[in-house]
Amino acid sequence: MKGETAFAIIAVAAFLFISVFLLTFNGACGDEQTAPAPAGPVETTGPAPIQTLDIVETTPVTTGTETDPVVGRWIFDQTYTEELLLETDGSGRLVTTYPTSVNASSPRNITWTYDPGRTGQRMRAYHLTVEDAEVELLFFNEKEDNLRRHGQDGMVFYTRAP
Repeated sequence: MKGETAFAIIAVAAFLFISVFLLTFNGACGDEQTAPAPAGPVETTGPAPIQTLDIVETTPVTTGTETDPVVGRWIFDQTYTEELLLETDGSGRLVTTYPTSVNASSPRNITWTYDPGRTGQRMRAYHLTVEDAEVELLFFNEKEDNLRRHGQDGMVFYTRAP
């Protein structure tokens, strides 16, 4: 037997096998399936009412309260030290201290407000306005009890001071 003849026999056998397989399992010439008829008459109702949603404008709440979890003293201590003091009336102080005397440290006044629009399940968001700077964002993680500040210079992580 030559190679061409063997190849032709294998090709015909494969074609027959595939054809029989497809016909057996309704793959090639399968029956047309129809949807089952309903058992009884189907009642149709009118169109469903359109649901309208009220749009609520979210504005930051003015100041924190006595029970606000961010009230207190927060510390960042890495290559330099920052102390963030948040008062119950929405005011506070930010003091940055550098290890060298080249960069003088001075306290800056701040104001902060709660932002319910950005608050999630375990995160509370706040707007932080630092004296002579742009508005920054504070995020309080209720689960881990830490605070992070997002500003022009990047992100700073604070821990609660003892």
